[in-house]
Amino acid sequence: MIGTAEICDNYLGTIQILGSQFQSFGGSDLLSAEIETIEAYDRVQLEQMLKEDGKKRVLFIDAGNTSYALLDKFIVELAINNNWRGLVLNGCVRHSKALKAMPIAIWGLGTCPLKSDVVTECVARKSVELNFQNLKIESGMHLYADEDGVIVTDAKAIKNDFEFNLSLDYCGV
Repeated sequence: MIGTAEICDNYLGTIQILGSQFQSFGGSDLLSAEIETIEAYDRVQLEQMLKEDGKKRVLFIDAGNTSYALLDKFIVELAINNNWRGLVLNGCVRHSKALKAMPIAIWGLGTCPLKSDVVTECVARKSVELNFQNLKIESGMHLYADEDGVIVTDAKAIKNDFEFNLSLDYCGV
């Protein structure tokens, strides 16, 4: 079986590791998926993106590490219903207990009971390069996650990640 540890061993220097400041909030920590990106600072902007077909991708969201929650059980339900397999948020979540029961992988920086409803004057930007938490993330990159951690590669690290996926239990994802 191939896991994130083996990918790190074989592709050192070409991978990025999601740091320990990110916590897992979803029902699964196991994932192999292509990345899409968005810079969004309120839930209305994020909802628009999550209404699109996720095509089994993972969405990296730069919310500017705000002091309110951008993800909650309602937004995550929208993501699940529209074929997104994972969410990585540079920001906070709420309804964390409910999120743990949902069939999706979610990582964020923490929790906050306050939600974002305010529409900012900024326009959300999707498929853009994101730079946060010592990561440089672009649409089209690939994420691998298992019990050892979360890594990002420029493209699929394994030409056929069938072996990686054999070890995954998607919990319905």
